[in-house]
Amino acid sequence: MSIIKIVKGVIYVPNNLKIDFINLDDIEIYELLLQGRIPNFPSGFWANRGVEEAKDVAIKLLKYLIDERLKYDKEDVKREVSKMFLTKYKLHTASKLFGRSAIRYIMCAYPEVLYQPWQFKHDKVPQSYWTQEKNRISALKYVFEVELQWSIDDIKEKLDWQIMRQQRLFTLQYYYTNLHRICNALYPGIINSWEFRHSEVSNYFWQDIKNRKKAVRWLVKDKLKLNRSQTLNRLKKEHFSRYGLTGLLTNQYNGSIKKAINEAFPKSKVRITLPTVI
Repeated sequence: MSIIKIVKGVIYVPNNLKIDFINLDDIEIYELLLQGRIPNFPSGFWANRGVEEAKDVAIKLLKYLIDERLKYDKEDVKREVSKMFLTKYKLHTASKLFGRSAIRYIMCAYPEVLYQPWQFKHDKVPQSYWTQEKNRISALKYVFEVELQWSIDDIKEKLDWQIMRQQRLFTLQYYYTNLHRICNALYPGIINSWEFRHSEVSNYFWQDIKNRKKAVRWLVKDKLKLNRSQTLNRLKKEHFSRYGLTGLLTNQYNGSIKKAINEAFPKSKVRITLPTVI
């Protein structure tokens, strides 16, 4: 068995070779460790430092590994870094300074990169993190506004559960059962549930007369800009289809625009009767 001895800052390795640590800086010592020329950091390397100094050294070594040794870009880091990664590259002890969290270690090392805790492939955010609404809102805001740079119209047109999975936020389905609830948490009252291109409104939702009235009035007044007299001649089935309300018209009004209008505008003195098509 090979015997390694350390005497007064000098490490004696097999074959009578010796390494003097006294004149080596932290990076040079870490490089010896990565090369396998020494089995561990020298005794006292971490313990003989104050916490803040030790954290600074830990960050310096991690950045050396990622930027100089491995030459990782941002996506490489999100894909590769984990607790096992830190163990492989001899930084497991250093990670104790960051609560044994590879994610926290990386985020402290690169604050300017704005890594988010849910972005790492191999280290999962604990469910306790998501139980706090502020964390869920922060994640959604970052993804929509920073990562994807979406407008409100983009959200309506593009958002689906596959996007949530790609952004590593699929776990939010346990807190928001549909896309509308996700967006309403972030942008309260801005988007209606029927405006999402990739999500259908349930029949249960339309069983509430308040929801039906709101949708028809939104279509007539907000989208088509029609008054009551114009509604009679201009409102068409294609308008319901264009604005995601086909299910409402078909399942709740049996395809009758007349029934939809009369329910949405019950105070009208004149009952609307659609002209007979010959």
